[in-house]
Amino acid sequence: MLKGLRRPGAWALTQSQLDYSHGFLKRGLPGTVLDLFGIHHRRPLTVVFFLELAVFLAVLIMLVRRSALEERFGSLVVAAIFAGSYAVTYLTHLVGYTDILNCTLAMLLLLVRGALRRFLLALVLVPVAMLIHESFLFLFLPVVLLSFVLDVVAAPPGRERARIAMGTALLLLLAVGITLSTSLKPNLTAAQTRQFQAEVAARVDFPLEPGVFALLDHSVAQDMRYMVIAVRVPHWWNQLSVSIACLLPLLLVLLHFQRRLLRERAVLPDAAARRWLRLAVMAAVFAPLLMHLVAWDAARWNVLCILAAFLVLVVLSRQLPRGAMALSAAERNLAIVLLALNMATGYGLFDGATVNPYPFYPALVQYLR
Repeated sequence: MLKGLRRPGAWALTQSQLDYSHGFLKRGLPGTVLDLFGIHHRRPLTVVFFLELAVFLAVLIMLVRRSALEERFGSLVVAAIFAGSYAVTYLTHLVGYTDILNCTLAMLLLLVRGALRRFLLALVLVPVAMLIHESFLFLFLPVVLLSFVLDVVAAPPGRERARIAMGTALLLLLAVGITLSTSLKPNLTAAQTRQFQAEVAARVDFPLEPGVFALLDHSVAQDMRYMVIAVRVPHWWNQLSVSIACLLPLLLVLLHFQRRLLRERAVLPDAAARRWLRLAVMAAVFAPLLMHLVAWDAARWNVLCILAAFLVLVVLSRQLPRGAMALSAAERNLAIVLLALNMATGYGLFDGATVNPYPFYPALVQYLR
């Protein structure tokens, strides 16, 4: 965490000031709440952002404890692999970004064991998360939906299974509907955007990031066209490839433990059900990568894919039938090697920030940049 710790950057500070003063627009809910308390300056915003980060970490720890990872695998090695990873460094670096807040809301839903109570709470929290940032649709909603898929699999055939399946579909339609209503078309004209930016600049004590306001007069189609141009930039490919090199070993290990859980604990007599469950797991793990289609932040989406993979592992451990699954000597040795690799990993931070794990690694990063 200390490798990525920093003050909130200009993008996070600026985005926190978007509100509904110019009508209903995407990402306006946090700014509207902050405006109610008159929070517009850097220092109080920094306090709010670090409180969000602290709550995120507390809820994550609670979710891991309730997932029975330690009882299932005989130790916390699997959790340590993630906790000691560069993904945690990067998540710490994201202080102030809405990903932290939205992941917290998703994990609060995952803490609720009963399908009905989780569904009723999701009817409130999913729209809230979508109004915080529409990226919730790809980043964290699939993991939440996976928890309901596991409930469907565990329920006996009949009305209960059908009700859970219908509720899952309803949550997906709700999230898609909010996304289409807030993001399909530009929220403001160029003139309205300039006026909004000037109003925000007059009440804050930090320089604004113009790119935040530029998104308000863009449509999803425009964002996708921008990415078609962006992927031709060599720096984007450097960022993507180095990020993959940093995170792929961790992802493969998390997928390995997911596979073990599905193979040894998902006792399903129906081959079709097993196939659908595996597809749901893969969709929840890799859905964050769809963000590459609409936004530049290559390393960020890859890190959030890792976070989704870990949350999927936690959900599987929490909801599949209990039973010990001892780690082999090879798996424990692999965990040690992976922790060592993670200690030497660091790349892709925002605002030109760098980390200094081992002396050799920053030199490699500078060469690739």
